[in-house]
Amino acid sequence: MKTYFWGAPPGAPGEFDDANDWFNAESQTFGNGIPGTSDIVNVVGAVPIPPAPPVDIVIPSGEERAISQLRVLFQSVDEDFVWIEGSLRVLDEIFFEKDRGNLRFKGTVTLDGVADDPDTENVNEGGALDGATMDVDYLHIGGALVTSARNVVSVDNDGMLRVVNAAQVTSRNLEVLGTGGLAVLGGGTVDVAGPVVIEQSAGAPPVSVDGQGSRLVVHGTSGYGLDISGLGSLSITTGGTVDVTGKTVLHSGSGPVLVDGAFSSLVVKGSYGLDISGLGSLKITNGGTADVSGKVAIKQDTFAPAVSVDGPGSALLVGDGLALDGYLFVTRGASGRADGVTINSTSIASLVVGDLTGQGVTSLVTANTVTLGDGQGDRDS
Repeated sequence: MKTYFWGAPPGAPGEFDDANDWFNAESQTFGNGIPGTSDIVNVVGAVPIPPAPPVDIVIPSGEERAISQLRVLFQSVDEDFVWIEGSLRVLDEIFFEKDRGNLRFKGTVTLDGVADDPDTENVNEGGALDGATMDVDYLHIGGALVTSARNVVSVDNDGMLRVVNAAQVTSRNLEVLGTGGLAVLGGGTVDVAGPVVIEQSAGAPPVSVDGQGSRLVVHGTSGYGLDISGLGSLSITTGGTVDVTGKTVLHSGSGPVLVDGAFSSLVVKGSYGLDISGLGSLKITNGGTADVSGKVAIKQDTFAPAVSVDGPGSALLVGDGLALDGYLFVTRGASGRADGVTINSTSIASLVVGDLTGQGVTSLVTANTVTLGDGQGDRDS
């Protein structure tokens, strides 16, 4: 393992592959190698003076570079930034000295918990690193640029943060905006102490939590947990889990929240529950589950189903009642559990149920159709 310091002066881009831009701490010289998968990179931010950039490290377009650690040192003012253009994979840690420093990625950054290089230090049996971590105050992905912060990792529009192979990211706040993307894969974890906002625009990929052991954990604050709006969307697949404490809102023109596959789950804890409005929707398929300890309230502006539960093993579990002003479909082989179903719609609201248990319908207006039993009209109210 070698240690390198970025040495190109602020105000102009420097090439990652140019050895003259790197100071080798072992040889105490510039021009003696470039960082690789087992090496530590140290950078010191600077204030950008538009149109000139601050510290700007450029990786060749269409290629990826991998290092062991990225360490941001000596931030003196909140405007100090380090920019990294292109695709960078970090195999051990992104570290901020004294919990300060700002990184802007103009491309894709991957925090990877599995070593690509068998000579990498801190490798467990089986190839997993003792680490692959990042702790940051604020994760800002997509949307408008952040120009001043104490401790932020930002990713530009059309870029992505990937947390893969048991890597772990902790943050106080997370926003996924514009055309930015977030993927938690292969047992990775993103743990957010505060709320999470997903408010993307057209062309953005869904926020993805995929694979057994992959987790997005939202602790929330002041009763608020997860807010999905705009054209934001969330995909929980192949055993992934999204675990939210606090109110979860799917509203406006947001894309679907998909929970697909056995062991895939959306868990909403606390008394605030889940609100679905506007064009928001929740789709539970192929054995996925959504477990809401509070109330689920559906108030929708379309005849498309706000919630659909489809396929054997798929389930919607509601702890404190279901208030329906829209469409809910639970198809044959799927199941729903609610301690009360209240239908408030002044228009048509249909509840077509494969297997619904609980206290049943507590309020019903004549314009609505409720089918309980096997979904074939065993009991109409």
